[in-house]
Amino acid sequence: MVETFSPNTGDRIKVMRYRPDGRVHFVKTGTVIESYGYGFVFSEENGHSRRVHVASSESLAKGMPGWKQTIELA
Repeated sequence: MVETFSPNTGDRIKVMRYRPDGRVHFVKTGTVIESYGYGFVFSEENGHSRRVHVASSESLAKGMPGWKQTIELA
């Protein structure tokens, strides 16, 4: 699944990444603090407010064959 969704700064999003075998690798929710052409950075809402760098789904598909992710507004 390759998607073209690109969040904007300030959007609250949920990112789910899946391993090649279909199992969930992680689920993260947070607010986008920076968006750029090949991905974005968001502040994770788990109490740590750490910056998480996420590649676009297109970049992930090229760099990590078999891995998939979904990005949606939360």
